[in-house]
Amino acid sequence: MGIELSRKDRMFADRYFGGPDNCRGNAKRCWLYFHPRVKERSAEELGSRTLRKVEVRQYLESKAQKLRDKTEINAQWVLEESVRLYKMAMGEIPVIHERNVEKQDENGNTYFETEYYELRKTDLRAALRALW
Repeated sequence: MGIELSRKDRMFADRYFGGPDNCRGNAKRCWLYFHPRVKERSAEELGSRTLRKVEVRQYLESKAQKLRDKTEINAQWVLEESVRLYKMAMGEIPVIHERNVEKQDENGNTYFETEYYELRKTDLRAALRALW
């Protein structure tokens, strides 16, 4: 069973949680977006009041939990990925990349072909240095 919110509260909460940078996490700006004629002081109070509603808080928490579930990165993953990148940079694991190359046949027709190539150790080391 989902959380019961009015259409206006849901729109407000969605903008508060994932709207543009100037509104995300700012109740006053979210309220002003939907009610541009309201005075700023009133928008501050009304936005805050909306956030204090139990249903709105529950809805925002459920959205945050879904996001956390999708983007779970833990210490084990970071360690494994670091080791993998290190081995790639040292040449212990070959790194195969692909690229689409435009070619022409004998009739002059253009077509694309996928080429595979192995990155050199120096390419990987330079890429890793750029990350740090």
